[in-house]
Amino acid sequence: MHSSLELVLLLLGAAVIGVAVFRMLHLPPMLAYLAVGILIGPHAFGLVGDNETMHSLAEFGVVFLMFSIGLEFSLPQLMSMRRLVFGLGMAQVLISIAVVMAVSLLGAYWLPSLSGITWQAAFALSGAMAMSSTAIVSKMMAERLELETEHGRRIFGILLFQDLALVPLLILVPALANNPKEVWVTLGLAMGKAIVVLVLLLLVGQRLMRRWFHVVVKRGTLTLKAGKVVVKQDPEGYQFAILYAAPGKLASYRQKRDGGPDLWMEGYGQRIEYDNKSEIVNFYSKAKLKRLEGNKVTDEVKGEHISYDSKTEFFTVHNTSKGVSAPGAGRIKVILQPKETKAGTGTAGTASEKGK
Repeated sequence: MHSSLELVLLLLGAAVIGVAVFRMLHLPPMLAYLAVGILIGPHAFGLVGDNETMHSLAEFGVVFLMFSIGLEFSLPQLMSMRRLVFGLGMAQVLISIAVVMAVSLLGAYWLPSLSGITWQAAFALSGAMAMSSTAIVSKMMAERLELETEHGRRIFGILLFQDLALVPLLILVPALANNPKEVWVTLGLAMGKAIVVLVLLLLVGQRLMRRWFHVVVKRGTLTLKAGKVVVKQDPEGYQFAILYAAPGKLASYRQKRDGGPDLWMEGYGQRIEYDNKSEIVNFYSKAKLKRLEGNKVTDEVKGEHISYDSKTEFFTVHNTSKGVSAPGAGRIKVILQPKETKAGTGTAGTASEKGK
């Protein structure tokens, strides 16, 4: 039997190797974790057994999973998408559970020698089959710039309801293992616990923790503010940051401009991507970019996507978050202040018109 430290080192070492291999194959790291768990588990190579220590580690995994779901969850977003979440999302979960339970129970009825599954086990299996990975799906959609599309919103609505349904499922499934005569009492208590947990998460937790998760990143005259920041670094030492807005707010960018002591560029969006190597900043969803002289706004542009090159102070703006403009997708707004220029030279206004 391995000690707790040996188990943790074994799992971490296997996970690192698995992620490296899957990265080389251009596959999501989440699949690497699943593959590693299957291979070293008791039903494959048996490097890790089914014991109390592993159960404790698995419970920590569930805690971390719920914590990551909480970081991504947004109550204002849930309310704005309530029809998709509680309509399409609920339908997907309930239909999936019903179909898998029906297939499992019919299989047990018609082929009892091959499948002796109980309704409790069928419910646990159907609940697992009804879920999908929010981390994998949302990452793939973000990479393809599909989060703000119509099908992206529908998919995200389903994912939100799955995140909500996961909490009561994690409480209900263990409750089904108790005495069948007391199952309804156990289910009632479990549902009560689920309601209490959801109330604490949605109402109390968000209000208490919202300020704590406000992130400010400063680099020289550059200031980035967001609810969550993910920073990656390439082998050359350059950094790439993705900023996600806090609930009900916008992520922000502010940087000093050349040409004067109090010239600034400010930008806002629900998501901001900053490339330290190219010094290009991309603003997505409710994007806005402003030139400032002190506190005075000299130029301003709004759209669903703005790409800003801080080296040249040149920007492009689009009416969709995919980085292209589409007919009928919406309007962009540009406010340019007239400026006097010398013959043969360009102006910030000219650059803005190009961006338009």
